[in-house]
Amino acid sequence: WARENPDLSQGKIFFSTGFSDGFVRFHPNTNKCSTSSFIPIDIPFIVDIEKEVTEETKFDRLLEVYEIQEGVYKSLLHKGISLNERFEDDNFFPTKAYYILNDDLTMTLIWKDGELLV
Repeated sequence: WARENPDLSQGKIFFSTGFSDGFVRFHPNTNKCSTSSFIPIDIPFIVDIEKEVTEETKFDRLLEVYEIQEGVYKSLLHKGISLNERFEDDNFFPTKAYYILNDDLTMTLIWKDGELLV
């Protein structure tokens, strides 16, 4: 993974999960790496990827929560759309929040009451 994604791995340290306290360090501006101890080649690592989110970011699954009357909320799932594209549409009901629907079906709140939160 790291060699195929140098922009996400170079200059970073990744810690192993479960087996040992080991880590793999990828050197900046190169494909070279070093390890802290013996680490089997098939040991899993957790890789967190952070991406900057803006109003122009397109989301695979964007959940919109809107208020149809005071205290009554509905939701709508949009696919392949940005916040700005949603803002351009004329919404009959006020939007209260937008969430990213993650692959594991958890949600991440990214916009609420007119403000980008991430």
